[in-house]
Amino acid sequence: MKKMDRRNLTIIALVVSAIAVGAVEVHLNSIGEFLTERTQTVWGFAFIMLSIMWANEDAKNQRYSKPFSFGLLMYIFWPVAFPYYLLTTRRIKGLIYILGFLAIWSGPWLAGLISYVYIYE
Repeated sequence: MKKMDRRNLTIIALVVSAIAVGAVEVHLNSIGEFLTERTQTVWGFAFIMLSIMWANEDAKNQRYSKPFSFGLLMYIFWPVAFPYYLLTTRRIKGLIYILGFLAIWSGPWLAGLISYVYIYE
């Protein structure tokens, strides 16, 4: 059996954590409570770190010549650097990747919003 690629593991971690945060948000909204700002901050930080880990592993597979401080630059300039990396390594297909990562990031918020509108109200 082939060993699982680290890129796949980070995507699985992203999706599982997004589902977990979304489930907690749906539950809290169904009882009239809200996710704390601290939890939302932790989710945002975890998402950024996991996406940087994915980009770091992906750069090896794409034969992308990354600078010495690739991870640090990606962390500091994440809103610009991450989409830039996806577009330079995949061209137009990078837009689909960007939309996919945005869907993973905003999924818990959207699930919470839908549960608030339809369950709580």
